[in-house]
Amino acid sequence: TNEDVRFAALKSLAALHEPIASRLTNVLMTFHVQRSIKFQGIIEWTGTLKEDGRHALPWLRQFTQLDFGQKLPEVDSFISPDNLKSQAIIAICRINSEETRQYLPDLIAGVGHSWAPVQLLMDSKADAPAIVNGLEPVLDDTNQLRSAIAAYVILGFQPQNAHALATLRSRVAQGSLSGRITAAGWLWDRTGE
Repeated sequence: TNEDVRFAALKSLAALHEPIASRLTNVLMTFHVQRSIKFQGIIEWTGTLKEDGRHALPWLRQFTQLDFGQKLPEVDSFISPDNLKSQAIIAICRINSEETRQYLPDLIAGVGHSWAPVQLLMDSKADAPAIVNGLEPVLDDTNQLRSAIAAYVILGFQPQNAHALATLRSRVAQGSLSGRITAAGWLWDRTGE
């Protein structure tokens, strides 16, 4: 379709390091906005532009409003308004890291549901104290995977955090075999244990 061609051209220009900032928003606004895998991919790709995507921030911010996403046509049933919101928040934070703190509650809520917010949190070293404070309550979550991920992220910032160490060690000793193996890998990665 014409959208596929426009998107491929935009991606090609970006890959060739051609200046696209002046036309980025105009091209993005030509895409049919819907809850689909393809459209979610456009949002996700926009975040990969990092600072070169600053002109797209107003366009991305509209997707952070859950009611906006609920009004969009549904093409793929498993792409919920929450999925689009989460992808938009991650893209915004990749483009402008100063906005990470503003979206911290949303990013923390995504821990255990998707790896993308976890990766963004681990990469957000400037906000480490706020991230640790936000994740500490998750250490006591009854969802063992979610608490293990929180411990893994915290230990990346504070390797001696006693609560995070105890949580991850507990997840190695208890739970499903796959969960224990995953937690053991994370514990070894962070501590060498």
